[in-house]
Amino acid sequence: MNSLNRSTCLIAAALVFASGVAGAASNGTLGSSSTGSLNVTANAPPPPRLVQVLNLDDLTLNNSSPVPHGGYGSKGTSDNFCVVETTGGAVSLQVAISTGPAESGLWRLNATDSSGATVPMNLVLTRPDLTTTGLSGALNPQNNGTNAFTATLGAGVARGSSSECGTLGDNMRVSLGINELAANGRTYSAIVTFVVTPN
Repeated sequence: MNSLNRSTCLIAAALVFASGVAGAASNGTLGSSSTGSLNVTANAPPPPRLVQVLNLDDLTLNNSSPVPHGGYGSKGTSDNFCVVETTGGAVSLQVAISTGPAESGLWRLNATDSSGATVPMNLVLTRPDLTTTGLSGALNPQNNGTNAFTATLGAGVARGSSSECGTLGDNMRVSLGINELAANGRTYSAIVTFVVTPN
């Protein structure tokens, strides 16, 4: 048998074997012995959609702070952070403040003493380059009237792992803005919470 014919036979045999593996269940024939076969398939579930928020840092505002991004106040600060979703899907990002809303839908910082004094504060979500590419939903609390709002990060915005936050960089920014503080020696504070869930 020449090499071409031998190769053709081997390919044909391989196709027959492959089709036998992938074929449907078969019944045996009537006789002194009978052979049937069936296929067994195991379907693994899809990978879990795991999420993480990381690289958040505490923020401080004072009368030396620069002009904020977001259109409110004269003093601002910001922090880049990272949102992870392990399958590349969209996520919801809920942002909530511990102190509740102030006037005009803004949030507020509460004085840490017993005075009851407050300072209105705006918060804005963007990408680190200050664009909103891939973002939708609420990106700040203005006119919301509650202590929480929810943004959507579209598919591909979240990093696939925490290590990508290091190699590719953070993918979100939070910017804060307040007006100049009165010279009264008070400290004002609040806790802002970020909750990420698969969308």
